[in-house]
Amino acid sequence: MVEELLRILKYNTLPYRELRRNKTLEPGGLLPSALPVVVYNGESPWAAVTNIRELIAPTGPALAALQPSQRFLVLDECHMAADSPHLSDLKRAVVRLEQSRSEADFKLVVDALPHRQASSKFDAETAGRLAAALEGVSDPERLDEVGEAIVRCETGPELLRR
Repeated sequence: MVEELLRILKYNTLPYRELRRNKTLEPGGLLPSALPVVVYNGESPWAAVTNIRELIAPTGPALAALQPSQRFLVLDECHMAADSPHLSDLKRAVVRLEQSRSEADFKLVVDALPHRQASSKFDAETAGRLAAALEGVSDPERLDEVGEAIVRCETGPELLRR
């Protein structure tokens, strides 16, 4: 587990290196904030540390202040309720996908994604009308087109015209 946790440090610094190489840093040459997330789907609940510093042997206060510290959020997909109120719609959908036990369960989650996207970006009425228009549509390419349209459209009426 130590190797996997150390990989988090690497994954968090790789985008920073890329930004620096491409000279696309924040004003003043600063690095942007990052949200390190571990998506975990093991059989047993997450029990490992959530801060890399916890992997470093204790030392005196002067040296302790100089040790790396990287906290990260753990999304323990198999051990959280898909209807948990603290999950965003996207996280909820990911958890439901992970917890799907049949093709029908999986399809229900995938079919609901355009509605979730539309209700998040526009309003409930637009989302409801979109859901009605997509009733029975299961073609992945068509659903992908709808997802792209949700992202690109500025208003609900514009989306529904497409």
